[in-house]
Amino acid sequence: MGRRQPDLRRDDADLRALSATPTGWVHAELRGLTITGDLTANGNNFGISFSVVLGGTDIKGNAGAFVRNVFCGSATVPSSNATLLDNFGIEPSMDLPVGICE
Repeated sequence: MGRRQPDLRRDDADLRALSATPTGWVHAELRGLTITGDLTANGNNFGISFSVVLGGTDIKGNAGAFVRNVFCGSATVPSSNATLLDNFGIEPSMDLPVGICE
């Protein structure tokens, strides 16, 4: 019998104060969050999509998907086997959408 995955669904009010620091072999993807603190991940296969990170972002490890995010602070994501698509605040699109990061 496989390990049961935790139910990470919460309402928006619970997720707005999140700071996250996953470590190890992560294999996780966060979606649709507003992270008011910093996001740090020290593991492989971590991803975040459709989210806003108001603090800094430092992702170490390989792989992962980063789709349509807004990185308001400094952002470092993996360069090995990562998929980056339509993000703001990280190369090549350093321009941020108006009103998101204030």
